[in-house]
Amino acid sequence: MVDKKTKRDSAVSEHEAEKKVTINLECCVCRKYISGMVVVQAMGQNWHTEHFVCCACGTKLANQSYYERENNPFCTTCYEEKFCPRCTLCNKPIVDTAVLALGNCWHQGCFKCNNCNEPISDTSFELYREKAVCSDCGKLLRKLKVDTTAF
Repeated sequence: MVDKKTKRDSAVSEHEAEKKVTINLECCVCRKYISGMVVVQAMGQNWHTEHFVCCACGTKLANQSYYERENNPFCTTCYEEKFCPRCTLCNKPIVDTAVLALGNCWHQGCFKCNNCNEPISDTSFELYREKAVCSDCGKLLRKLKVDTTAF
């Protein structure tokens, strides 16, 4: 099993991204002072609320969770589309833990036995005629010597 996040990638909650301050700070984008209003303190810098946006689509991030990658802020949607692996079965981004099996990535619920269609883990399956089957079905199919080429 593999976790999709690396040490360089981090998800940040909306509560960490916005703080009210009363001192003058310089916006890292426009270099103008931010005074008397809300300042976004994120990624080690100060931002006007309107300047703290997803670097891919421009969505405002001040009141949302976001990802930081290579010093760039990304909204959740753009991050998942650009950086998360895709599931071999459903082709959707794998946001949490991926099953790595048969040279591909799968959602845990998408990697299923080709015989009984129950989800299987990356450590509890076997190949029967080049198809993934759960251990129970593998034993049964070998015992019955069933032709599984139709799977």
